[in-house]
Amino acid sequence: MASLYAIVTGGNQGMGLSTTIALAAQGYHVTFSARSAEKGDEALGKILEAVPGAKVDYLTMDLANFGTIQTFAEQYLATERSIALLVCNAGIMNTPLSYTIDGFESQLQTNHLGHAKLLHLLMPKIKHVDASKHARVVCLSSRAHMRIAEAIDYSVTVQSNANAENEATYDGWRSYGRSKLCNILFAKVSLFPNNHCCFCLHNTTDTDTQHPTHAHTSHCTLKQQHFNYLLSNL
Repeated sequence: MASLYAIVTGGNQGMGLSTTIALAAQGYHVTFSARSAEKGDEALGKILEAVPGAKVDYLTMDLANFGTIQTFAEQYLATERSIALLVCNAGIMNTPLSYTIDGFESQLQTNHLGHAKLLHLLMPKIKHVDASKHARVVCLSSRAHMRIAEAIDYSVTVQSNANAENEATYDGWRSYGRSKLCNILFAKVSLFPNNHCCFCLHNTTDTDTQHPTHAHTSHCTLKQQHFNYLLSNL
């Protein structure tokens, strides 16, 4: 498996770090993202200590900034590496209301929109994996998606809109659940038609696996406005 390449977002800490170590131990060449070189270097030391001789490197990226996602993708696309496995792990949970530099509610962009943009940019590398080695995309979702039982109103997540969420209307847990539901819907809508092998996982250490087609999404609608925004900036 030494010829297989993997990307793990947020691979410098927590479950992302554990995932990176596990993949490196299995022979993958892993590229992980970290929000700063300091964090990346620290994680790199831990990984090499756990797996001496591991093939691992990192690129800096902040999912709350589309510009850094673009740079990450350009740097990776400039290599000769394909992608056998992309683990969309990085995320934030139940944070106070804030908006990103790109003007979106922070949890939605960090947990969903940022990964969606990254995946679209890296898709050429995922498509060209050897036919005998099926590419896989893993999205870290959560049971918190079940907090959302109605159609998602995306307009409230855009800072420039008159009805954007404010301190009086914002609920951190519901915002987190919304972003996790978006992970599932995105996997189902964007990845299944491309015949990629995609898994949505509940982000815990137990064995519960949330497959996109099993999610409780009967009352939820995936709109195209954010995808149109992303595609216009690729």
